[in-house]
Amino acid sequence: QHLNDRINELEQQATVVKLQKLFTGKETLVAPGRKFLLSGPVDLFSGRKLNRKKTRILFLFSDILLMTRITRSIKFKTKQKFPLKDGQVSSMYSQKKDDSFCLFIPSFSKPFRFCARNRKERDVWVRNLRKAIAVEA
Repeated sequence: QHLNDRINELEQQATVVKLQKLFTGKETLVAPGRKFLLSGPVDLFSGRKLNRKKTRILFLFSDILLMTRITRSIKFKTKQKFPLKDGQVSSMYSQKKDDSFCLFIPSFSKPFRFCARNRKERDVWVRNLRKAIAVEA
């Protein structure tokens, strides 16, 4: 069992190293114990009335969430780094769009509202974020 755990840990590290090569800038993804959990496109809503929409790619790791955009060179540029410690996530339901979720990180002054492509993807994001936040707490 110990050997299997070590192999899994090394495979996780290799995955993070591969992902590192897809990023521009100085963002260091490799960190002790960090595991890659999930990635995918979402829409970020901003503005006072949440009427501005930007497509972003989220990368969820065991301890952080990275909000990125794709550059012209088809690499990822980090727009925001969210530490998951003390974070909160909730599903949001409205008549217009029921596939959004809200992430609140105490160190940031406002919650971030993301919209997945569908309800199933939203549920996957919420479940994985909650699990990662619970481990970090």
